[in-house]
Amino acid sequence: MKKRNSKIKTLVMSVGIFAMFITIVLSTAIGIQINEQNNYDTTQEIAPLAEPSLNEQITTDGTPVTIALENPLVAGPRGWNFWSNPPHMYNMNSGNIGIGTETPAAKLDIYGDLAINGVVIIDASGEWIGPVIPCLWGLNGNDLYYINGNVGIGTTSPLAKLQVNNGAVLFNGTTGGTPTSGSGTRLMWIPSNAAFRAGYTYGNRWDNINIGNFSFAVGYGSKANGTASTAMGTNTIASGYSSTALGQGTLASGIGSIALCTGTTASGDHSFASGYGTTASGYMSTAMGSDTTANGFFSTAMGKSIYVNGENSIGIGLDFQYPQYQVNQNNVMSIMGGNVGIGTTAPIYPLDVEGDIRASGNMVAFEDMTAGTNIFAYEDVWAGENVTAEKYLISHGGIISTEDVNFYAPLTVWDDVLIGGNVGIGTSSPQEKLHVAGDYLRVDGAGNEAAYIGGDGWGADVQIGSFRSDINAVSFWNMATGTFMGGAMSELCIKGGSDIAEPFDVKENDEVKPGMVLSIDAENPGQLKVSEKAYDRCVAGIISGAGDIKPGVILGQEGSLAYGKYPVALAGRVYGLCDASYGSIQPGDLLTTSPTPGYAMKVTDYATAQGAILGKAMTGLEVGTGLVLILVSLQ
Repeated sequence: MKKRNSKIKTLVMSVGIFAMFITIVLSTAIGIQINEQNNYDTTQEIAPLAEPSLNEQITTDGTPVTIALENPLVAGPRGWNFWSNPPHMYNMNSGNIGIGTETPAAKLDIYGDLAINGVVIIDASGEWIGPVIPCLWGLNGNDLYYINGNVGIGTTSPLAKLQVNNGAVLFNGTTGGTPTSGSGTRLMWIPSNAAFRAGYTYGNRWDNINIGNFSFAVGYGSKANGTASTAMGTNTIASGYSSTALGQGTLASGIGSIALCTGTTASGDHSFASGYGTTASGYMSTAMGSDTTANGFFSTAMGKSIYVNGENSIGIGLDFQYPQYQVNQNNVMSIMGGNVGIGTTAPIYPLDVEGDIRASGNMVAFEDMTAGTNIFAYEDVWAGENVTAEKYLISHGGIISTEDVNFYAPLTVWDDVLIGGNVGIGTSSPQEKLHVAGDYLRVDGAGNEAAYIGGDGWGADVQIGSFRSDINAVSFWNMATGTFMGGAMSELCIKGGSDIAEPFDVKENDEVKPGMVLSIDAENPGQLKVSEKAYDRCVAGIISGAGDIKPGVILGQEGSLAYGKYPVALAGRVYGLCDASYGSIQPGDLLTTSPTPGYAMKVTDYATAQGAILGKAMTGLEVGTGLVLILVSLQ
């Protein structure tokens, strides 16, 4: 290796120790040459103890001797050795020293191998130049750096900036904070905290102040500032001792808490939250599902829309409820909303048991229920004046009474019920011929429609509906005439659809589907056809039902031209098929018919569009074709 433009301060050479020593100072006064004939020339006396031997050794009596050289000092191929006391050899002039070469090109030029058993000190500026492998490391103060190419440890062909092949990597020590701060992509081991970070951070989430001891954080915007905490995913925060936050937007702030999935919070010590938007704030609480909260000690909230505040209590929500179902009593288990089936996968009651029920207590009590334990009576049951039935009765005969009869429990009768007075079910003071003081009045109907009349449970409205999930319509029907009946009300609130539609028949040879744009069919009065030209002033509307948005109101008259097969939205919000090849569609753009059959497009010629406006876009479509939410307002 050669070193140019450098100053060699000290070269310590431990070659061997002989009986005597020599010190040589090289300057420019005189010259000396030692060759194969074992002679030398000098102008200064040197008192050797013996003549130079065949080994070309020059020795003195130990007194330092100065040999001034004007020409280079050359040793022949047989070699020679220097001994000095102290063992130093140095050069003070502008000449060079060559070992193995007669033409040294540097202060010290060694042609051959160099073995050093000690310390080499280099204090100079310049560049390293080597015969085979260049040394391209640079110094910046006390820092060592390498800019170009890759670095391989255990490999000659590294594939990355740093590759370690067939070996382990050890980082130890307890000092050193984060090497950088602020936003950016990072891969960091922080020895002072024994913490690890990998991914992208922003703000000060991975600055020293937010690095928890023994913490681990990876992903985007994750933050683990609690001791022994773990945060993984997107915008997760683990601030509690030994806490874990995984997923997206989760927060684990309690000791030993775990928050998983999306938007969950585990703030109670040793709590667990998973699902979407759940909160486990009680000590050793558990919240799972969607929009559930477990606030009580040792509480559990599962399912949907339920808040458990009672200690040692469990709440299960089976449907959406706002505000949340409340479970405030301690040591209870509550199942709210929907039906519970035991032995059946399709329960139609709040508790539907397919099989026998056994109760070993002294009494089975039911309140405001629609089914319960049955006591069988195979003959008629006679009820006298103001008789109160406190048990469940199934009679193969009937019930006969001349006065009021009150039932505090459901009653199944397989024969006639003859009562001269009022009948109270759930009340001891019936006000009408049939007075039901309970949640619902149920009538199964000939087709098992499971109809009911009841209330919403909050005192806000009266409900008419069905216990069956597949029945979604209520009709006002006149059994005598076989026709629908009219009705009157002061207000009408529609919650099952969003547009006002009329039923139309569409030209038979047209292929139609929800979302298509239709125009007036001039050849068939009262009918429509699929639109097929741009800026069609005969545009009529959009077929309802696309994108799972149903019509809110359908207006029509059976048996007339004002009736048909397909509900066509004339006003309101509806999804419609659009083609963005005529211009990208943004919310607020006016829409009209396009040359693509059944598809709308963005209005670009406003003068031509007069009378052909279909409505306004409420969502966008950059390219291609697809569904756009449209506010239908024909112009």
